[in-house]
Amino acid sequence: MTATVPANPAQPPPRRLYSPRPLVFIHLPKAAGSTLQHIVVRQYPGGRGFRFTGDTQQWNDFKALPLEERARFDVVHGHVHFGIHEYLPSPATYITMLRDPIDRVVSHYHYVMTNPSHYLYKKIAGAGPLPAR
Repeated sequence: MTATVPANPAQPPPRRLYSPRPLVFIHLPKAAGSTLQHIVVRQYPGGRGFRFTGDTQQWNDFKALPLEERARFDVVHGHVHFGIHEYLPSPATYITMLRDPIDRVVSHYHYVMTNPSHYLYKKIAGAGPLPAR
């Protein structure tokens, strides 16, 4: 008779809990993706995710990582471009959240206009009000 030994809670969970393929979540601004992104990342515990912030240098840094390091990521998420799968050692599955394009642009406009530190604020603030819909 063999005894079943419970899993060690200090041990990281098994690699890729739901799929043998890495997941790439492309977060589009103002498309309700932040909530979905948090849910997705929670499904891959153990710190095997890579979050892109939109910084161009970060894209270059990721591509420069050794293949073994890129192979450890179960989920790549954030403001990442399509094509990141070319730098992953196995085929990837892409997901994103879409929103009505007009609603998304209007939402982004209002978001930028309420955040003077946003990189688009000066350009949009000088363009005048948004026409009524």
